[in-house]
Amino acid sequence: MERTYDRLIKLVSAVLEPAPYNQLGVPDYCRRILSALSEAKKMISELEESYSSMLRSHDMSIDEEF
Repeated sequence: MERTYDRLIKLVSAVLEPAPYNQLGVPDYCRRILSALSEAKKMISELEESYSSMLRSHDMSIDEEF
């Protein structure tokens, strides 16, 4: 979990990089930001799926005990 958190923070920190001073670098800069945000969104979606499946399995195990 900690490794995933570190990867997510590293991806999102790419958004904090300053924009280039020349206009020629702006398209690459925007692509990097969009790529980082896309990857972060994918990681968050995977985490949500993982946690929801863990919750479901935990709820089932609680029901089986009673």
